[in-house]
Amino acid sequence: MLFETVCKRPNSRRAPDATVFIGSIARKTGSAQLISVKLGNAQQAFDIVRETGYFRALRVLNCDADAGVLDLERIRDLLPLKWMAPRNHGFFSTC
Repeated sequence: MLFETVCKRPNSRRAPDATVFIGSIARKTGSAQLISVKLGNAQQAFDIVRETGYFRALRVLNCDADAGVLDLERIRDLLPLKWMAPRNHGFFSTC
């Protein structure tokens, strides 16, 4: 049986979206416009990683923007920057 985790952001100022983790896939769902933006960001990030080798980025596996679905490679040990940054300077106070 595949392990699934659902992450939703109900209090976000952005359009509603969700991420479901299915094995080695991170499936993002949302409006067609939101998925198109996320696809562009993911592709640009992956291109930067490929050129520089300095960072790690999610690889796009599949996208159906009309249906509002984007499948990305899941990097299990990747932590959000705001978890690693010091909190006492207020830099991430709006996150």
